[in-house]
Amino acid sequence: MNHYLYELASTKTNILLLQGPIGPFFKNVGMWLQKSGCNVYKINLNGGDEHFYPRNSVSFCESIDAFPQFLENYIQQNAIDAIVVFGDCRIYHKIAKSIVDSNSNLSFWVFEEGYFRPHYITFEKNGVNGFSLLPKNHDFYQNIEITPINDRKEKSHFYSMVYYSITYYIFILLKKYKYYNYVHHRKTSLLFYASRWSLALIRKFKAKLTQPRLIKNIINDDYKPFYIFPLQCNQDFQIQVHSHYHSMKSYIFRVIRSFSLFADEKSYLLIKHHPMDEGFNNYNRLIKKLA
Repeated sequence: MNHYLYELASTKTNILLLQGPIGPFFKNVGMWLQKSGCNVYKINLNGGDEHFYPRNSVSFCESIDAFPQFLENYIQQNAIDAIVVFGDCRIYHKIAKSIVDSNSNLSFWVFEEGYFRPHYITFEKNGVNGFSLLPKNHDFYQNIEITPINDRKEKSHFYSMVYYSITYYIFILLKKYKYYNYVHHRKTSLLFYASRWSLALIRKFKAKLTQPRLIKNIINDDYKPFYIFPLQCNQDFQIQVHSHYHSMKSYIFRVIRSFSLFADEKSYLLIKHHPMDEGFNNYNRLIKKLA
């Protein structure tokens, strides 16, 4: 587990959890923090939040305009020392960060999907992604020593994510009457996500027929030298907030154009789709056209 989380737990303070990732992750984190001696509080903003964190929590059901004052009052009444969120660009989390920035007695901690290793979670103080305090200097990462981790091969979390996502959006729908004023950072249509996850599943099965041959060719150095261009989810805040392009299509165009102009003619560009975006966007036709 991230050493920053141990640092936070060691303070034995009053910790407020806002929105976590879809699923029981924040409930488990809250239980772990409580066992470490912290007092844990939770504000639920929609039916999905409430379903996965039903106990020892309060519900905010008013307009987003009332949230800053509500949060400030809640922080004062419960002597909150730290606020923990998942992702720092959701509208409620941006409001929380602005309150923390104006209060020297508060700290702000952010979970995010792992930057460096699959199946890991990143946990940072003050912000993640473009707001991260991690060095952005190329030389820093060239010179840093990487500690190998002897992990067993993890199974895919795809099916768990599909289950948790469907459950989450079902309860958003079922309790919409209660959280009528809730503002989500993405679409909340259950039908939309069910259709997209089904499409992603079909594409994953299709990829199993074609990827082994491609991987074999890569291992056999049939594509050498090559460069890897990993795509991001189009709706991710790294694209929508921290990028100049604001869409993966324009980013793909820029990279392929640059590669065609400046790469050695014997080089290959391998484009890797983001596994969580396969059901939402398909860039095959665009890539073939640009190529």
